[in-house]
Amino acid sequence: MHNILLRARDLFDPVTDGQMHVTIIHKTTTRPHTHDFYEIFLILAGAVEHCVNRRAENLTEGTLVFMRPPDGHYFEPVQDDACELVNLAFPRRTFERIRRFLGDGFPAEILERPVTPPSFKLSPAESGDLGQRILRIGRFGVGDSAGARAHLRTLLAELYLEFFVQTHRRLERTTPAWIARLCAEMKAPRHFTRGLPALRDLAHKSPEHLCRSFRKHLGRTPTEFVNDLRLDYAARLLVENDDKIVAVALEVGFENLSHFYHEFRRRFGRSPADYRRHVRRTEAT
Repeated sequence: MHNILLRARDLFDPVTDGQMHVTIIHKTTTRPHTHDFYEIFLILAGAVEHCVNRRAENLTEGTLVFMRPPDGHYFEPVQDDACELVNLAFPRRTFERIRRFLGDGFPAEILERPVTPPSFKLSPAESGDLGQRILRIGRFGVGDSAGARAHLRTLLAELYLEFFVQTHRRLERTTPAWIARLCAEMKAPRHFTRGLPALRDLAHKSPEHLCRSFRKHLGRTPTEFVNDLRLDYAARLLVENDDKIVAVALEVGFENLSHFYHEFRRRFGRSPADYRRHVRRTEAT
């Protein structure tokens, strides 16, 4: 079965900027699909097999999952009892507004880097409270789309703050001091534009030890770390000035334009030119 592409423009109220619905999965496999928007879902009762990005994971009651636009997925029943989940979907522009609101402290790599979408296990009390808050958004009448939007954005900001910013802080406390220092120094453009040579010069570690340590403590390779710093800086330059894309790619350290396009789309879900137009249009509204 091929993935069905679900589009935000076909689904969302432009004022509410999102939608909520409850799904019950019982004896039937759902259709494989992907989408050009973000969503979170919470397992309210039962269990289900979540097949996502060609991997399968068993989800039980109280599991909260953060889906990204490129993720392709579907659900399969795992037992006779039905699984009930509540889903809250929202377009990229809403996520980007929340990301800007949270500022530089929002560690987007924790959300974007894993192959499978990040998931968290909630206590029964936490799950019950969150489920009710999501359901409350769906109870707003058609005449109060603005109220639904305010509640949706507030809830999403709280969730991303709790599950990603706080997780990032916990990881920082368990990361060796030399890695934390190295990562901080590499954020300077004069370093990350030089790439791996600069990282190795600053680390004073063997390439093998550096790679093992980054995989263990950061969940990615030194190359991936450097490229993400470059791409984040490129995204900023694209919005702040009108330089040609090839000039931006060279400025941040990418000598191969095709590779820059590939990596940029992987990280931001759209081409550099489309990203520039989209963010500028969003900031103007």
